[in-house]
Amino acid sequence: NQKAVQEHGVVEIMRGCPNGCRFCHAGVYYRPQRIKSKELIIQETDHLVFDAGYREVSLTSLSSADYPDIENLLDTLNERYKGYNVSFQLPSLKVNSLSLPIFEKLSTVRRSGLTFAVETPEEMWQLSLNKEVYAQHLKEIILEAKDRGWSSAKFYFMIGLPVGNYFGKENNPTGKSEEETIVEFMTQLQAETRIQCNVNVGVFIPKPHTAYQWVKQITPEEAKAKMEYIFTNLPRGKFKVNRGNYYATVLEGLLSRGNFETGKVILNAYKKGARLDAWDEHLRQNEQYWEEAFSEASFDVKKYIYKDWNIEEKLPWDSVNLGPSKAFFKKEWQNSIDHVLTKKCSAECDHQRRGSGIP
Repeated sequence: NQKAVQEHGVVEIMRGCPNGCRFCHAGVYYRPQRIKSKELIIQETDHLVFDAGYREVSLTSLSSADYPDIENLLDTLNERYKGYNVSFQLPSLKVNSLSLPIFEKLSTVRRSGLTFAVETPEEMWQLSLNKEVYAQHLKEIILEAKDRGWSSAKFYFMIGLPVGNYFGKENNPTGKSEEETIVEFMTQLQAETRIQCNVNVGVFIPKPHTAYQWVKQITPEEAKAKMEYIFTNLPRGKFKVNRGNYYATVLEGLLSRGNFETGKVILNAYKKGARLDAWDEHLRQNEQYWEEAFSEASFDVKKYIYKDWNIEEKLPWDSVNLGPSKAFFKKEWQNSIDHVLTKKCSAECDHQRRGSGIP
């Protein structure tokens, strides 16, 4: 029998995220942060273990390591299922939320995969994203993990973020592109830790209701050039680099920041035969249908996707209110340019618009 790829149970332990990464739409959409009680987590885990028979359980959220007293929760779960060979994992770990005790608790039964959402390695650029992922801390974490038996780790990066020369050369003291910086960072990290590195590089798709809703999206040709540089310059054996379908970014960009005519374009492509585009083999077959739909649209679709957005222009989604005001996103955009961190969102913070109904 062939084992299913995702044969593990999932328990959502927290909804929303306090960190406020400026590229992240989910962090805005799911505000405010809500913590699931330990009792309810245990109840749901009991069902997965005793009724469904799972022996691997993911404790998911947008940032699971930020769950209050996560170490105590892991202690409780490990003790409760001690005799049932159940292991737990935290997906997409935020580097500066991690500690040695968390690693020890995650490896009590079996070692789950290590996944680090780095996004971009240059510290100044991380501040622009409102993230803190310090290289030295990451190195220490990986060395600790190796001492406890981990032999590989997965790293997530994005290309096309508003970093590097996006705001001008004065905001890029190294003078290097994001793909050069990723290669240099990973090469040095691997040399210092000797861990097998699985590198996933995605293309950043700007999202509405974020500080980066005005960012110019890179084209598939630009994305391919950046990805090929990374793939070529990270040596095989030490690194495994996953590359996606660049044409998918066209559709993602259209769906992300579409205007009032976007639905007609999608319907037209569907009528022509576009189906199951989330699968690469189908998308390759359907590109012709999308190109025909684009050519028949009432606006220049690709020019719209890759245009320079003006921070003062009226946006198609301005009539939708997710809580924070447009003024807040403009301020966050300026903070990104200035590499300034914004404090975490909480019930008492001033990130929300008064009268929005969101605490």
